[in-house]
Amino acid sequence: YSTPLFAEDAVAVLDELGVERADVYGTSMGGRTRAGWRTAIHCAVRRLVLGCTSPGGPHAVERTMAVRRSLAGPDRD
Repeated sequence: YSTPLFAEDAVAVLDELGVERADVYGTSMGGRTRAGWRTAIHCAVRRLVLGCTSPGGPHAVERTMAVRRSLAGPDRD
């Protein structure tokens, strides 16, 4: 599996349902810019929202261990 393949699957579902225009929201891996824009290219996207994501590929920036620990721990606030 790859992000472009996931995007192609999403377009195939929209096509099968007869959806001509869609609002697309991608989060985490589903929001990787490459997949989101690939979907936008293949169908008429009214709005594209990418959340909690990164560009992936050679431009990706990994979280530091401090950030990973912070996200995994309880919210003290």
